[in-house]
Amino acid sequence: AEVVPDLVQLDDLVAAAQEVMTTGLPRVDLRLSGRTRGAPDEVRHWLVDLFPVNEADVALGVVLRDVTAERRAEASALQ
Repeated sequence: AEVVPDLVQLDDLVAAAQEVMTTGLPRVDLRLSGRTRGAPDEVRHWLVDLFPVNEADVALGVVLRDVTAERRAEASALQ
């Protein structure tokens, strides 16, 4: 919540992280949207991959991809 304070699906992200830690299986392409401190008037979109890190007992790897431009292009193409 520090990096993306207004993350719309924060509960979804927390649930996905708990699922990965419980099952040991990755979650791929979780869609999230929110606002950042750097651009508070703009909704951003991300795809998030979560995966267990096997070298530690309690570790979670996260890859976050900003797909805002792609989502905007998709929306524009539909108009």
